[in-house]
Amino acid sequence: MGIALLALSLILVGGPAPAQEEGCAPPPSLAAWAAAGGPTTLTLEPVDTVAWRRAPEREPTTGSRGGVMAFTVAAAGVHQVAIADNAWIDVAGPDGFVASVEHGHGDPCAGIRKIVAFDLTPGDYVLQLSGAEAEATRVLIAPRPTEDER
Repeated sequence: MGIALLALSLILVGGPAPAQEEGCAPPPSLAAWAAAGGPTTLTLEPVDTVAWRRAPEREPTTGSRGGVMAFTVAAAGVHQVAIADNAWIDVAGPDGFVASVEHGHGDPCAGIRKIVAFDLTPGDYVLQLSGAEAEATRVLIAPRPTEDER
């Protein structure tokens, strides 16, 4: 699908997504959220101990948690970052932070709290989550299908 996820300074644990309510599903563009091997679980640490690639764009609240995850984009296009818990989402590339192009929320019964889209070119990136309360969250980075692929 054009995305390879790599661990960067934190423990990543893959596993099945929790059971969802019957009739509840993620948006079609994030169908992998509910599939075998779906989202990755990212352990979140106290923000003052995280090895940030760049200081978060928004100052995290004292006592909140954050995490960092490297990923590689193989094909240009809009990529969606979906997370299960509330956190600030930054994507850093070689030239600094990438501006988001869209924000949204998933259906709570599907287990997706927040979806942020970024227009990315091929290369290496770092996902940074900050300001979270959770000790871990599920994360999925997926290319959004183009009009021709839908």
